[in-house]
Amino acid sequence: MQLPFVGKVRQPATWLIGLVTVGILGTATASYLTIRDRTTQPDLAAITVPVKSQQLTIRITASGTVQPIQTVNLSPKNAGVLQELYVGQGDRVTQGQVIARMKSDDVQAELTQSRARVAQAQARLAALRAGNRPQQVSQGQ
Repeated sequence: MQLPFVGKVRQPATWLIGLVTVGILGTATASYLTIRDRTTQPDLAAITVPVKSQQLTIRITASGTVQPIQTVNLSPKNAGVLQELYVGQGDRVTQGQVIARMKSDDVQAELTQSRARVAQAQARLAALRAGNRPQQVSQGQ
């Protein structure tokens, strides 16, 4: 019987020994540097600052649709043309605040006519209170 490796054993290649040696030395160096960095305490005073309270302004830019919390539809008692708008969309309003003014040309004309009718009625009333004059009575006869 013959032994399979007798006489066939070769010397390991020198490049293989060199590669293993470099790997062992690299691992040892990396381990030493890691352990050394862990044991040294950092200077906390150099890397920290004291806390200060100050105003912070945040601006957010986004795109999308804003959903209101509450919506209110306004409709005047009489239809007409809007003359002035005192508030903008999204403004907060309080109870009793004037929001808009309608064109009031027609209303002004009606108001002028009504005042003229009131003045005419007051003149007639004054004439009736004054009573009939003798001249008017003689003309009526």
